[in-house]
Amino acid sequence: MLEEHGLQANDIPFSGEKLTREDIQAEVDRRKQAPALGVTRIPHDSMRRRIAEHLTHSLTVAPHVTAVFEADFTAIAAHRAAHKDAFAKDGANLTYTPDGVSAAGAARKAAPAVNGRWYDDRIDIYEDVNIGIGTALGEKGLIVPVVREAESLNLLGMARAIASLAERARSKQLTPDDVAGGTFTIT
Repeated sequence: MLEEHGLQANDIPFSGEKLTREDIQAEVDRRKQAPALGVTRIPHDSMRRRIAEHLTHSLTVAPHVTAVFEADFTAIAAHRAAHKDAFAKDGANLTYTPDGVSAAGAARKAAPAVNGRWYDDRIDIYEDVNIGIGTALGEKGLIVPVVREAESLNLLGMARAIASLAERARSKQLTPDDVAGGTFTIT
């Protein structure tokens, strides 16, 4: 048992005259519960558990596709530089994300099935593109709020929607509806 757990007899405290199987098991259990030296153990809160459950559920019930494309962002970077201040005056932060989300919304015209949900016997293809956007919560992990009807938003509307969702996510003001019903996810 010592060998199985990588322990030495003189590392195990024991209460009787000799080391017993129960002493070894007690030490194994103690080590499982105690964090390693230099490790801070932080228990999961309910939000982190729910995020993990949603991500795990998604991975187990639907096929996932990762697509990587190389694109020339010269025109987008120029547009961003020229319009960033105007967008800020309208209450929107013009990052590259609204362009990416808008492109994903438009892509469904070329490949409608990417805006669908997998079931064992079918794929449901949705008319509205409700795009989930992976949003970092610092030490709290990641949450995926959903921009509704992304295909109908112009760039300013998209930037406003993304900024609003990100702010509400980071200030813990999202509702369950804000993170449900996504048909496509971008991280």
